Amino acid sequence: MVRLDNPYSFNRPRMFQYLAIAALFLVAYIIKKYASFHFVYQFVLPIMLILLLSYIFDRTMLSKKMFIGGEFPELGHIYFFSVPAVLSAFLISVPRLLHIPPHYFMHFSSQGNMQGGELFVLMVVVAVPAAEIVFRGYFQFLYSHLFGKKAGLAASVITYILFFLLLTNNVFVISYAAVMGVLFSYISFREGSILPSVIAHEIILLAMFIFKF
Repeated sequence: MVRLDNPYSFNRPRMFQYLAIAALFLVAYIIKKYASFHFVYQFVLPIMLILLLSYIFDRTMLSKKMFIGGEFPELGHIYFFSVPAVLSAFLISVPRLLHIPPHYFMHFSSQGNMQGGELFVLMVVVAVPAAEIVFRGYFQFLYSHLFGKKAGLAASVITYILFFLLLTNNVFVISYAAVMGVLFSYISFREGSILPSVIAHEIILLAMFIFKF
């Protein structure tokens, strides 16, 4: 039975839709092991393939209701602008004070081997919206039907962290991803929409490009 406090209860998922979670990890493992792509492609391609596959079997995947929830979120809520800004400042200043190299930027750019324009388009235009739709929208939607919305939030965070663990063993990158995963999932959970989490994710990502952390 779907819990009444589940914000995604407008559309009960079918069991085969849960295969998308396993498929993400399988595709990521194959790409990581057998392809010599830059890290950003290893991150983006599995997400885009699962996004496409899920959409083929479930056309609500990219629906207005899936994206913004039951009603349009209040974009005047300052916290999902201010909190990512504060987190960005922390991620920028603390590594510099501790003389830690800019792991997150360097990892996604494969140690600076990608052209800046290509990396920017892939990350800002493709990766952020796709990752939020898949992890904070679709997967959290699936988990919420199984466990309720609070446990669904936790499960989506864990899935996000495990995805990074599959792709890299860099402890800084995994730590950054864990902190951001908690923030984005909480914002999506609180607002009942992934649009605010997309905005928050874009703020942190733009800070990454400007200040390099």
